Amino acid sequence: MIANTEDMSGGSGHDEPVREPSFQPQDDNVRKNKLHMIAGRIAELRRDRGWTQAELARRAGLNRNVVNTTENETSFPTRENLARMASALGIELNELTDVFVIEAHHRAPAALSLTEAKGRPGYMAVQINRMLKTATALKIFQLIAEDDADAADRG
Repeated sequence: MIANTEDMSGGSGHDEPVREPSFQPQDDNVRKNKLHMIAGRIAELRRDRGWTQAELARRAGLNRNVVNTTENETSFPTRENLARMASALGIELNELTDVFVIEAHHRAPAALSLTEAKGRPGYMAVQINRMLKTATALKIFQLIAEDDADAADRG
């Protein structure tokens, strides 16, 4: 997805404005939901620190209007402005932009569910619903693949 930014050619004779990837989702509802979640997270972190919007803006090197329009969900911030606010808040940019993943994790049912398989002694259904390191998830996948291979050899 490509979004126009200001012409940053600096008068070097380029006719086209510089383009950079954007965090703005294309679907309007997705965009609104993501802005709502980002705005809420920024406001929450700012208030936790006892800062006004003006203080966050000062620490991020931004105009207070940028923070205001973001928190009031009237304008989707640029990647650069999000990065500046994240830095000022002492967090990584992805902690603001991965709000869907974080929100889904918080609303998720139990992290681990084990259910005895009816009519299949020695088998259980397993559901894992939690954030894992990639290496851990791959180990689980490997164990499942080994279990499947053992079952195929027996059957």
